[in-house]
Amino acid sequence: MKIAFYNPSRIIGGAEILFYRLQSELKSRGIQSQIIDYSNGAFIKLGGSSEDLVSISSVLESCTVDCDAIFIPPNFSYEALSNLKLKRNTKILFWSIHPLNCIPILPFRFYKELKPYSKIKKFIDLVFLRSQINFAKSLFNMATERNALLFMDNENYTTANQFLQGNAKLAFLPIPVSFEVKPGNFEKKLKPKNKFEIFWIGRLVDFKIGSLNRLIQDLDTWSSYSQTEIVLHIVGGGKEERLVIEPKKIAIVRHGQITNQALQSLLIERADAAFAMGTSVLEAAAHGIPSFIVAPTYLKVGDPESYTPLPQTKNFDLGGFEKNPQSKSFDQIQLRENIHSMEFRNSCKDYVESNHSLKKVVDTLISLEKSSTLFYSDIEHQFKRDFLTRRFYSLITGK
Repeated sequence: MKIAFYNPSRIIGGAEILFYRLQSELKSRGIQSQIIDYSNGAFIKLGGSSEDLVSISSVLESCTVDCDAIFIPPNFSYEALSNLKLKRNTKILFWSIHPLNCIPILPFRFYKELKPYSKIKKFIDLVFLRSQINFAKSLFNMATERNALLFMDNENYTTANQFLQGNAKLAFLPIPVSFEVKPGNFEKKLKPKNKFEIFWIGRLVDFKIGSLNRLIQDLDTWSSYSQTEIVLHIVGGGKEERLVIEPKKIAIVRHGQITNQALQSLLIERADAAFAMGTSVLEAAAHGIPSFIVAPTYLKVGDPESYTPLPQTKNFDLGGFEKNPQSKSFDQIQLRENIHSMEFRNSCKDYVESNHSLKKVVDTLISLEKSSTLFYSDIEHQFKRDFLTRRFYSLITGK
């Protein structure tokens, strides 16, 4: 079996790490696997081998990929299906790893902040995205019928299901986390104290800045009334960094974008608790660090009830735009108590091991690939389309 993953990216984020891990695990099992990425892209930066790379310089570049199955994030389906040269019997599987993956969008903050049913959004979609929306609905309806549309979590499923008017089948392929890590020595961290080192892990992009700002505000308030010294470590960089608000009381240490190995060392040595969404929250929890999901938002400052203790999440959700019944305010998550609780630390680690271990996720991936019946020959002509909106998207985002 030969498996390929399509995820061209010049930056390293949670998505890039998960594709790298999947490729590495498949390779360790003797299964040929490749990543389609830029020659200086995330895969190589993460330590991937050039012999496992299908190099492209742009998502608009044509390339040949010899594989039996290929996994593609739905938002890349337009470029992948138009520019990849595949065998006719290659299986195509779409894996939604962001709630908006299946839905055509414009790369502008004001557009993303519009309510789904607002008149302005409907007008923009009608004028600029109508043909792309029809294309996506047709493609992903066919994919779900053939067991070829997969979802990272319930938020991805729910959003796609609404877009496909209730036709999406429930098929989860959750985020994988490597367990080649050693939990830290918690004896020192369990002792009562009035100084905590809190970590934010995540790229500073449009849908995460408001979440980070919510955390900064809440930590500032908590630090003041509880007389607790807080150091907030921000791990991650991005073009939206200028929008991070300045705290009044807590200290902030900015680490920027660092290697995964450096992140693991920082977490083990210094983290009393971690706040993040997606893959990043699992990185901390795998070490037994008290971990909390923060909901994404396009607002400048997120909703007060933005937090979910990781062990309380459902259906693999690691942060979604839809209101989560498990979401709590900062006071309700009992941060101090959970930092000092070995039971909570173990529950965070157990959640990751039970739901996101790399071995289990790869077993699921192989099983889902076998059940899929969508082949390149089914879609190679019907869904090979060039959209001006996608060319514009590529130009704006630098893909």
